[in-house]
Amino acid sequence: MGIKENIWMLSTKPFKMAQHSNSVMGLLRLNKEGSLKFSKQQIISVFFKNMIQEFSKVIPVTEPRLSTSGKWQYAPTSPKKYYYHLT
Repeated sequence: MGIKENIWMLSTKPFKMAQHSNSVMGLLRLNKEGSLKFSKQQIISVFFKNMIQEFSKVIPVTEPRLSTSGKWQYAPTSPKKYYYHLT
């Protein structure tokens, strides 16, 4: 999917500070590097907290608008890769 393999083009409406989008739930698929960091993390809640902090910087959205159920699962295609639930 995408324009070409691993090339994407996204378009959004101009952001209005007073306007919030509807609630969205998603599933984040970690790559090999992210899965390795996740598997070595002693306290999983710290990993989730760090991911929310990073997402809030790049989306941009305030941290209180992002949350996670803390649930995770193995990727069906690779037992060494993980998905985690983001709300």
